Parts: sequence; C-alpha cells; structure tokens
Amino acid sequence: MWKRLLKNTPAKIVAFLAACVLWMHVATEQKYEHIFNLPLSIEGLPAEYVLGAPLPDSVGVVLKGRGKDLIKLLFSEGAVVIDGRGFKYSERFMDLTASELVLPDNNYELISYTRTEPIRLVIDRYSNLEVPVESNLVLEAADGFEVIPEKTTFEPSHIVIGGPERLVRSIESVKTQADTFRNLNAGTNIMVDIEREFTLLEYTPTRISAKIVVEPLVNKKINAIPIEIKGLRGSDKMKLDQPTIDIVFAGVEEVIDSLTKEDIHVFVDFVEGEDRLVRPVIIHPPNVHLVSTSPETFGFVPE
Repeated sequence: MWKRLLKNTPAKIVAFLAACVLWMHVATEQKYEHIFNLPLSIEGLPAEYVLGAPLPDSVGVVLKGRGKDLIKLLFSEGAVVIDGRGFKYSERFMDLTASELVLPDNNYELISYTRTEPIRLVIDRYSNLEVPVESNLVLEAADGFEVIPEKTTFEPSHIVIGGPERLVRSIESVKTQADTFRNLNAGTNIMVDIEREFTLLEYTPTRISAKIVVEPLVNKKINAIPIEIKGLRGSDKMKLDQPTIDIVFAGVEEVIDSLTKEDIHVFVDFVEGEDRLVRPVIIHPPNVHLVSTSPETFGFVPE
C-alpha cells in the first residue's frame, strides 16, 4: 500500500502545490471585509496653532476589498489624517469621513469607522517659555565621601518648552529623568535626559549636563559635651556616673570646621527604679554624621 502511495511522489507534490496556488488565487479574488487600526493625525495647522489635547493614537476602519488587496494593505502604510488648514483657536467635535482616509490606492471601499463618537479637537495657540531644571537624581557617595546635593548644577540651567498656551502657562519647572548614581568618590559631569511629562510639549534641549560635587569626609572630635538628665524630680538625688561625653563626627571639611560644642545637644532619660545602663540621645546638625562616642553608655549614681 505504501509503495502505491509513494509512487510518483515528485509529480504528486507539484500537483498539490499547483492546486494550493489555484485555490489561493480564486479565494483572494473574492471580496471581504476587514477591520484595520490606522494611525490618526492632523496636518496643515497654521503655524501659530497646535493641538491643545491629544488625539487617539489610532482608529478602527472597516474596509472592503479583494482578499489580495486586503493582505497587501497589512504591509502598506494607511492612515487617517485630519486636514487642519484654516483651523483657529477653538474646540470642536468632528465625525470622520472618507476624505480623512489615506490609503496606498483606490482598491478599497470604506464601510464604516468602528468609532461611533466624534473626534474631539482642541486647537490652542502656540506658546513657549523658558523654565528651570530641577534634579530628580538619586546620588549615593562611596564610603568616606559625601555628595553635596545643593551644589549640583545643570548646564543649561533652564530649557525652553513649547506647545499649547494653556499647558505651557501651567508649568513652572521641569525635572531630569529619575536616575541613580552610586559609589561616587569624586566630582563628575554626566549627561542626563529631561523628563518629558507631556506629549504635547516640545523640550529644547532634551539632554543636559549635570555637574555633581563629591567631597571626602573629615573627622572631628568634640570633647566634654555636657549631658542633660530628663525626668528627674526635685526629690531624686541622682547623677550620671560621667557628666560629659566625647563624640567624633564626620562631615565635609567646610561643614565640619564650623561644628562647635554649642551645635550639639545630649540628654538621657531618668526612669526611677531602673539601674540599667542607658544610651544618650544625641541631637546634631543634619549635615554631619556621628562616628563614635566615649563612653557609649551611662549609669545613674546617688549624688
């Protein structure tokens, strides 16, 4: 049986392929309907006007045509384009028609648009404005170093935004795109992108230079800082076994040089009936770091 089936195999394959080609030719000559999602845009607006609200990215279009033409359209450029010539400052609603349909040839019949509601068109005056750049960067220094965020600068420090007047007027600044830079141990210049928050706006430039300042940490020891006891009543005759504390701080040179004993407040809480050692609470300026204390804990003793 198998020998009979496999006899003249090449001729049978050729006949099968010919039958397939003939079937495809006949099938694709017939007319069908198909839905295409085509990009939507507006062209020809006067130079002084722009869109004040975004259009839908695409619209569904039901087209009728020969199968072979519909297949060809899948690999061709089709679009729905609104003619904006003569449009002025306004808000309008527009029903799409065949005149907005742009196809590579005339082999198609428009049956309908799948969108039933009109297209909302907001036409606004074009405006531009120079605004400052704000940082949206996370900067992490390597051990023994510190980033000085307030010294981070951008070049240029301002950029120009352009677009619909109503939107432009509402913007006071722009930000860099969020990014993180770790293990910084020296000042550096890096290129960063501007965060383009609104698709209707143009940003010029879209990429700027950021100058990041990194400085080494310097240690400073401040001795004999007095310790306050909180929670003592007049009848409590108690004191600390050591009335002062020595603290080592770290910070950038400019800050650490100006640090004095008066900038630091140290206290402990007294709890009656407890004889455990307590750790002090140390309040210091936020731009310095506590490295070590001596002693680390304290006890209460009778006066």
